[in-house]
Amino acid sequence: MINHFELLESKRKHIIHYSQDKIPEKKLVEDALYKAWKTQPSKNNMMAYMVDVYGPDKKIYKEYIWKMCNQNHIRTDKEYNAKGYSNVTADARKDPNPNYEHVRSSAYLFVFSQRLVKKANPYYTHMIEIGDHVADEMIPEMFDHLVSHVCIEVGIFAANLTNYLLSNGLDMSYNLCFSKDLNKWREYGFTHMQSPPVLMMSAGYRKETRHERLNKSKIYRNLKMKLNKSPDTKPDLEEIIYWRNNKKLD
Repeated sequence: MINHFELLESKRKHIIHYSQDKIPEKKLVEDALYKAWKTQPSKNNMMAYMVDVYGPDKKIYKEYIWKMCNQNHIRTDKEYNAKGYSNVTADARKDPNPNYEHVRSSAYLFVFSQRLVKKANPYYTHMIEIGDHVADEMIPEMFDHLVSHVCIEVGIFAANLTNYLLSNGLDMSYNLCFSKDLNKWREYGFTHMQSPPVLMMSAGYRKETRHERLNKSKIYRNLKMKLNKSPDTKPDLEEIIYWRNNKKLD
């Protein structure tokens, strides 16, 4: 039996760059996607999202998406500088940003986006017909109101897909840094999309992880030496998990 904690703890590393020497077999990815779909919980079984898969033969599309990620990064830097949130100089900015290399070097890229559901299952179709159910996921006017709902379900799907990909021997990464402008995506030919992405995942066989890249940084190494531990850590467990008692909540 697979110990999922050990699997995630030992193998789930953020990949910066994937190997081009060995490509995972398509059947391994199909198996992971099937299992993620099969085990996915979804409100009223609507699954109001879609997963576009760009495989090894779709390099040009991954190149387009990688380019948009870099363009978005530059635009965001300029916007944040103008608002005084940051002070990233043109000289300091890396273009292209190496953190997005996994997008175009991946064997498989998964792009999650929202969709308007056209058809409910037989049970909910019947309930709608007799006026006993309203399917928000099928109402165009409700589309924008369901983004948070869709993001939650996509997060669950992505977590399950992560487990199945890792179990099949692949490595993977997430990406949230991309254009949220649907028109920009359509300019690059992604005219089928009904919304901008809410999440991206990449998969393949690792060449370099994020921490391996960080360890090459003088700033990171100096901080690590000063603290005698990695400076790139999560918040403490106590900052995230709260066991509430009968006292006043604050």
